[in-house]
Amino acid sequence: QLENKEKAIQLLRSQLYEIELRKRQSERDKIEGSKKKIEWG
Repeated sequence: QLENKEKAIQLLRSQLYEIELRKRQSERDKIEGSKKKIEWG
């Protein structure tokens, strides 16, 4: 029983980590994109 709970918590953490990484990546892309637009504009 306890082992399952541990696994569930780990899974949840890794999913949250994935979401956080994607958010940061998209934020960075937005910033990079606007920088490029300024350079080319």
